[in-house]
Amino acid sequence: MNDTRDVGNRLAPFFRAHGFKRKNNKFFKIENNIALCTALERPGGLYSLCYILPLYIPTGVPHISFGGRLQSFKPFPVCNFSFYFDDPSKAEVFVEQTMECCEKYFFPLYDSISTPEGLIDFLDKGFSFARMYFSNLRLVWYYELKIYTNFVLSRYDDMKDDISSILLKPEAYISQAEHDEWKRKFDHLIELSVGPEEEKEAFVKNTIEHSMVACRFKK
Repeated sequence: MNDTRDVGNRLAPFFRAHGFKRKNNKFFKIENNIALCTALERPGGLYSLCYILPLYIPTGVPHISFGGRLQSFKPFPVCNFSFYFDDPSKAEVFVEQTMECCEKYFFPLYDSISTPEGLIDFLDKGFSFARMYFSNLRLVWYYELKIYTNFVLSRYDDMKDDISSILLKPEAYISQAEHDEWKRKFDHLIELSVGPEEEKEAFVKNTIEHSMVACRFKK
C-alpha cells in the first residue's frame, strides 16, 4: 500500500457491504436526506474521517463541519489512530481500526440520527455531548444543525429560540459579518415558517437538490 487509493481499495468492500457508494476516497450513503460520509484525509499521515451532511442545510461545498477524525471520536478507545506511509506494516492495522470504529461505534450512532427526529433528539442533549462525536463542531454549526432540523420538523418555536441563541449570546463567537449572514438566512426561515406550506416544501426540495450537487453526490 503506497498511496491513499490503495488504502481506499482495501476499505471499499467493507463499505459497499454496509450500503455505501464510493467517490474517489470518500464513501457515503444517504437516508432521509441525511448523508453519512467517511473519507481518507492525508495531511502528512493518513486519517479516517467520519461526518454527516444533512442535505436540507444549504451548502456550496462538501465539508466536515458535522464530524471529524475517527481518532477524536470519544467512544472509540484508540489513540494515535493514523497511518504513515513510511511504516507500511501499520497499514493493515489502520484499515482494521477504521472498520472496527465504524461498525461498532459510528454506524450505530448514524442509525440513531439518520432521521431529522433522531438527529434533533441527539442535538437536544447539548453542545458538549455532540462534540464528543463531532470534534469539528463549532457552537454556531451546532445551532445551524438544530435550526434547520427544527425547521424541517416544523418545530418553529424551538427554531426561533435557537436563532435567538446564535444571534444574541456572545458565547456563539461569531463576527459581525457572520452575524449578518446568519440573520439573513434565518430571517428567511422565519418568513417561510409563517408562509404557505408549498413555499417551504419548494425551499427544502431545492436545497436538497443543490446540496446533492455541491457535495458531489450527483452531477
